Amino acid sequence: MPEYQGAEGLLTVMILRRSLVGYEEITTITTWHSREYMQSFFASNSGTTSNTVLIEREPAHDFDIVFHASRSLENES
Repeated sequence: MPEYQGAEGLLTVMILRRSLVGYEEITTITTWHSREYMQSFFASNSGTTSNTVLIEREPAHDFDIVFHASRSLENES
């Protein structure tokens, strides 16, 4: 994901995919240090197209985190 690698203010990025009949949907969830970093990134990066791929980027949606938890799976077998 080269467009995210040097993004100033980016904290995390997750890509989610689901397969449907005949196509796949992909969505990206990112967390940022501030709204300003997110808005700056999305203002300078627009969707791209080629002859085999369509990337349609909707305007970035801004949510406040209400709850977040994570767990390491290193010690689980």
